[in-house]
Amino acid sequence: MPGHRFPHTLSPLSCVLCVLVLLPWSCPSAGALQIYRAQQARGPLAVTAYLSAADPAQIMTGFSAPTGKPAAVQTRAAAVYDNANLHFLVECLEPNMDGLVAQCTLHDGDVFSDDCVEIFISPNPQRKPYYHFVANALGTQYEEKVRDKSWHAPWTVKPARGDDRWTLQITIPFAALGGRPAEGSVWWFNVDRQRQAAGKLELSSWSPTASDFHDLRHFAALVFDDQYVAYLAQDVLAPWKQLATELPQRAKIDPNAARRLNAKLVAIGKTLQPVRQAVQAGKTGSLSEFASLLEIGRTALAQLDEARAELEASIAAAEAIIAMRKLARPGQSLLAYSVRAITDRRILPTPDPPESVSPSVSLRACRGEYEPASFVVYPLEGPVVLDVSVTDLKGPAAAIPAAAVDLRTVKRWYQAGGVERFPINRGLRLLTPELLLKDDQLVRVDHEKKENYVKLTFPDHTVKWLWISSPKTTPQEKDVSVEAMPIRDAETLQPVAIPRYTAKQFWVTVHVPQDAPPGNYQAAIELRSAGKLLATLPLRLEVLPFDLQPNHLESSIYFHWGLNLQVEGRGTVQHRTRSVAQYTAELKDLLAHGVDNPTLGVPFDSGLLPLALKLRRQVGLKNDHLYYLTAYTWATPPEKVKQIIKIAKQFGFSDVYFYGRDEARGEKLKAQRATWQAIHEAGGKVFVAGSKGHNFPAMGDLQDLLVCYGDPSKEEAALWHSKGHKIFCYANPQSGIEAPETYRRNFGLLLDVNDYDGGMTYIYYHGWNDYNIGRYRQHNFVYPTADGVIDTIQWEGYREGLDDLRYLATLRKAIHSAEQSGAARAEDIAAAKAFLDHMDVSGDLYALRDQMIAWILKLTPTAQ
Repeated sequence: MPGHRFPHTLSPLSCVLCVLVLLPWSCPSAGALQIYRAQQARGPLAVTAYLSAADPAQIMTGFSAPTGKPAAVQTRAAAVYDNANLHFLVECLEPNMDGLVAQCTLHDGDVFSDDCVEIFISPNPQRKPYYHFVANALGTQYEEKVRDKSWHAPWTVKPARGDDRWTLQITIPFAALGGRPAEGSVWWFNVDRQRQAAGKLELSSWSPTASDFHDLRHFAALVFDDQYVAYLAQDVLAPWKQLATELPQRAKIDPNAARRLNAKLVAIGKTLQPVRQAVQAGKTGSLSEFASLLEIGRTALAQLDEARAELEASIAAAEAIIAMRKLARPGQSLLAYSVRAITDRRILPTPDPPESVSPSVSLRACRGEYEPASFVVYPLEGPVVLDVSVTDLKGPAAAIPAAAVDLRTVKRWYQAGGVERFPINRGLRLLTPELLLKDDQLVRVDHEKKENYVKLTFPDHTVKWLWISSPKTTPQEKDVSVEAMPIRDAETLQPVAIPRYTAKQFWVTVHVPQDAPPGNYQAAIELRSAGKLLATLPLRLEVLPFDLQPNHLESSIYFHWGLNLQVEGRGTVQHRTRSVAQYTAELKDLLAHGVDNPTLGVPFDSGLLPLALKLRRQVGLKNDHLYYLTAYTWATPPEKVKQIIKIAKQFGFSDVYFYGRDEARGEKLKAQRATWQAIHEAGGKVFVAGSKGHNFPAMGDLQDLLVCYGDPSKEEAALWHSKGHKIFCYANPQSGIEAPETYRRNFGLLLDVNDYDGGMTYIYYHGWNDYNIGRYRQHNFVYPTADGVIDTIQWEGYREGLDDLRYLATLRKAIHSAEQSGAARAEDIAAAKAFLDHMDVSGDLYALRDQMIAWILKLTPTAQ
């Protein structure tokens, strides 16, 4: 599956720093505390010699896989110090040295696609910030501070290879980490490995972190001397004492919060009693006893952080109430105001109060375009059950019916991770805006337990609730038939229950009719409760006087990697099996969001290729290049290649791309040459996911399309174009990240400025439960239902990125037409070209689109 990898003053010491001693915990589960005691290095350092001579207790062993079991191929390591540097000596056992992947030579390049070692270090008691150092077997380096890879440090790497292992000596100056450790310090660190030599990615860690190496909670402790009491006093008891004094003062604003806080402080204080006794006695005993006390302190401080976060949330809610009331008019019972739709800023129940409220919802769009907007409702006087409706949009020469305006709620529910490049299952319970629903009660959220449930409505109108936030798949989740899992959203926006002092976000999408005359239109969004009109938001639409050009880049997506397309039957609520009606609904949704050439996942041997191509044509998808995801290069003999091409040409396709071995590298990539040549000889082409610096050197002459992982690279694009081949982008990020602005930017204008030919990220959708698929979260742009799919805010952001490309294509055509016709002044044409040449796609995308519109209007007199 594409993308499943991880980029992932002070006082002098009073006693001699001394070799690390590992507690005898060979393979603890994720969460158990690992601890080292450091000593000063003596003499020259050589990895193999040092590790062979050292006491076994002084070596990091027992690396574990993400499952918690011992890694299949082990690693040994040690860390030693001199006066200026911290050295990590790492030995990676490798039974398949011929398969060792070591290709990246670019500093801060894609070393994560190689066999590599990762070192994480945090000198801070709270483990923030932390530093991340990565090196492959060539000694190629990658470093970042937290996730900022613009940070650099003067560290060095010495690689070496043996018959059955490879080693690294990594030297990091103390100065790069903020200085030498103070007496009584505890730093936090980990040593991790990504092994590619087996032909598949294998992860392992010394301090188990499951699959997320950046999980700070599971870093190991590193001590430098025996001043354990000093550490416990300074970094455990002192923060406890300070917060136990400060927090009750802050809690005075909310008596209920103060009572809850006091109960938690009493409980945490009892937990810390052993630590307090050790500090009072002035000693902790052995390193293992210190580790036990450190674990107690770590747990207590984590509980204290939770209590503080809960208190701050209560305070923020109280302060938000005051601020929101100030924004309202006297006697106003409901505050309603517009917000940007495509933004990574999340609107939670306690909102960040705006400086002022926008009195109307305003949009600009072309004929045929879908354009989103959003607004927030905040009840001031009591809970409301809100009916939201919209009137017809009336313009100077015509009206746009209210049916062209789609209204939905933005549903917040609990999700398992943050907004990294990949949807990582951190096991978190983060309240996250994501779903765009017409029935807000389709998903029920238990805020106390932080659980999600989806409504099942059966033909006899019986309603049941399915638990969809269980860590493991429940028996009820396993039956995904439509009969057992009848998930359906409403056809129109249903009344929405909103508690007092709670922000609720709504989503507006206007689909401008193809025949709408240009001009300004206005409607009213009406908010009623029990028939009473509580508020009205003007909806203003400017229909622009020009038509958008098609997207000049290709717009694809990984879509159903293996699909049982049911000709008869009702399908399932899962991506593996869908009925013809469900599949057709998905194709229409893809096209409506600008994805006009998704991959094809129907197996050829099913005999359903003609039906799948017919459905695509009926919906209106492109039929020029067929990206046949499940027609594998190694499993499709020449005669079958020719059959597929013949069928595709009957539906208008000019060429068919067959899929190679996903993300193969090194020898496994090169081993495909014969099968790829056979595909070419039979008339087909080849596409597959891969990485910068890997696929082109090995297969650039044979691979017709690279679906390239990560940040776009203009240099990489130039390599593929030099051979007349194409390059698409994926995993920047993969689907499932609730960050619409990120998708708009990264799969929109960012591709154009880096000379990419299109986008094809992974994947349209998986399933409903974010917690039950192991190391990853569900990859979803949409969620499957019995009769189609449910939209998300990130999917809307993706569409806006493709629309940005259409505006760009329209501007380029306007420039060309103005040059040919002489309809615009030469200085205006030159200024428009300069704008394109210096277009900053890292800034405000709303402003950037407005600038493109302004230039189109200026260069096209007939559009004025």
